[in-house]
Amino acid sequence: MKKVFSDLKEKYAVSGRAGQFIDKAVQYHGFPAPGVILGAYMIDLALEKLDTGPDEKLFAIAETSKCLSDSIGIITGCTPGSSKFLLFDTGRLSLAIGKDDGTGIAKCVRAFVAHEKTEGYPALMTWYYNEPDSKNDLPALLEDILKAGRSILLWEYVNAPIPPKDQDWKPAFCIKCGEMIPDKKLENGLCKACATGSCYII
Repeated sequence: MKKVFSDLKEKYAVSGRAGQFIDKAVQYHGFPAPGVILGAYMIDLALEKLDTGPDEKLFAIAETSKCLSDSIGIITGCTPGSSKFLLFDTGRLSLAIGKDDGTGIAKCVRAFVAHEKTEGYPALMTWYYNEPDSKNDLPALLEDILKAGRSILLWEYVNAPIPPKDQDWKPAFCIKCGEMIPDKKLENGLCKACATGSCYII
């Protein structure tokens, strides 16, 4: 698949900053996933409209937990651990990037796929609408995405509150498992795992 992807990038002259973003995202993601590539295009568009670069102090929102969200951390460094990333999982194939100027409000550009613009790209449209067998022809899907580039995207200005770092907490202990957690995370004396069920199979 690497050779196919490389040939397609050459065929559609994918270069410049968008090309660099795509290469970086795909390399770190480990695979040319459609969402990662679309995310790279969206970030390139958002940064262009913001007249800034990926090394600035940024805040980002992903509206999907799918591969697209990986592009944000890879390209901009905005991650959950840095408190500069918010996952607001609406299921929409969209992200927003904004400048963090210290005011607590990020002035963002939100980029998203315009469904009506996918009609000229059959493999992309099939994937976008999650039709049966939509993932069976990955080369055709990648070709449609690289051929379309940013032409299938729309954008808008939005403002987003930047959640403050949660530093005001005290240690507390779950009455069931005995492990220490921030007091704000307790639910009737229980940690989330003990209160609502663990994510682990024991």
